[in-house]
Amino acid sequence: MDEQFATLKAQLSLAEQEYLSLKAGRKSAAPRLRKSLMALKTGSHALRASTTGFVRELPTKSRQPTKAVAEPEPEPEPEETLIKPEKSKRTPRKKKPVESE
Repeated sequence: MDEQFATLKAQLSLAEQEYLSLKAGRKSAAPRLRKSLMALKTGSHALRASTTGFVRELPTKSRQPTKAVAEPEPEPEPEETLIKPEKSKRTPRKKKPVESE
């Protein structure tokens, strides 16, 4: 990772020289500047990937055990009561008298 960072610094220095050359009026410095910038981009991505890998290899902090929270006592279940079905509120039909012959 140290080497990648040093290479990135060197590429930035080169890109700065090409930029100053272009600013001075040398059109031929433009492709070299673009090439230097692309190398910076590639180096940056590689350094970024190395950084991620380095961080993943670091040991993790162990957490302090949390204090156990006392669980509330369960509420007693209500006793089962039998519910009688309600009687119909309709009046019963009157039976028709059977006529006999």
